Amino acid sequence: MNMTSDFKRRVHIEGQPDNPTGHLVTIRDADTDEAITGIKSIVVYLDAGQVNKAEITYYEINERGNVVADENREPVTHTAIVEGEDVSLNITAFETIPAVEQAPHE
Repeated sequence: MNMTSDFKRRVHIEGQPDNPTGHLVTIRDADTDEAITGIKSIVVYLDAGQVNKAEITYYEINERGNVVADENREPVTHTAIVEGEDVSLNITAFETIPAVEQAPHE
């Protein structure tokens, strides 16, 4: 299943505890367990004084399942804001990995 602007379901986000690289993260529909593809990034905002929200940036996918590109051959992306009761998180924290802990920040 590809991410679209009208997607309003709970998701499970799961990474690899021994290798927390973004392309190894899987995103699945929480109810059907179906993989959700085409997601570029997810930013989750949790604020005690505000409504929780997630900003999901995803690639536009055509009917053949390919990423759509613009006239400059750059991938076309869209951003959906999901907030309030549509934001549900299930987070598992892992022990820090020394190699990641020491990685320089850019």
